[in-house]
Amino acid sequence: METKQIGYLEFDGCFYHFTTARCAFRNGLLEIEAEGQTYRLKIYGIPFKGVKNISQLAAKNFETDSHAQTREMIAEGGILFEDSYRCWQTISIRCGQFNTADNTLFLMVKGTLEDDKSK
Repeated sequence: METKQIGYLEFDGCFYHFTTARCAFRNGLLEIEAEGQTYRLKIYGIPFKGVKNISQLAAKNFETDSHAQTREMIAEGGILFEDSYRCWQTISIRCGQFNTADNTLFLMVKGTLEDDKSK
């Protein structure tokens, strides 16, 4: 059975391909989760004021401007690798096209991570 790649993470010169991903939009907050064989990406509580549903996120952007702001908004977000967990220091999310036919939202996430932390 062939595994479909739906996105990737570039970290420390290595590429990590995601095989599953989901995003949800509740009460004005975006949640993103993606998984590969030995890693998981989580981003919770990203605010988009004035947006009522996920289809309205197309062409919207979010960007943190400081470490403190990031900790408050996405305290539970980070990347779990096989042997470590890294929290976001800064993050930017660019929402692309929303495809109504298959209910998908294209996203580009960039950010910096804290130093290595144990699981």
